[in-house]
Amino acid sequence: MIFVPIPRERIPQEWPRILSLIEPAIEFDKNATPAEVFDWLVTGHSEAFWIGVGSALGVGVTTTREGSCFINYTGGAVSGGPREFIRSCRAVVADIETLARDAGCTEVWGGGRNWSRVFPDWERPDPDNPNRFRKRLT
Repeated sequence: MIFVPIPRERIPQEWPRILSLIEPAIEFDKNATPAEVFDWLVTGHSEAFWIGVGSALGVGVTTTREGSCFINYTGGAVSGGPREFIRSCRAVVADIETLARDAGCTEVWGGGRNWSRVFPDWERPDPDNPNRFRKRLT
């Protein structure tokens, strides 16, 4: 697994590549615009990192606040079919959980599409938003 933080000062140069990977997730989510996500990253509100695991290459955007780590957006490509996709997603999120614990977080949140088959042990605590999910870190 490779997680390479993208330094805040590199965001303007890397933004076209980052956006090309996460733009579908931003459009699906509809809670922020690309300009807002760019602002989060250049101001330090959120963090971005390159991801490499198995046959997956991509980028992730997270926000850590008040003991919670939010997986805002991920994007990229996984080759190898559905089983490899699930394995890669689980590996990426397991490493995010480790980083969140190390940062003092007690929970990790995600959302977007229905991830229940990929992360069956995560809670879905918000009946009004069934695709939001949470894992308490112990």
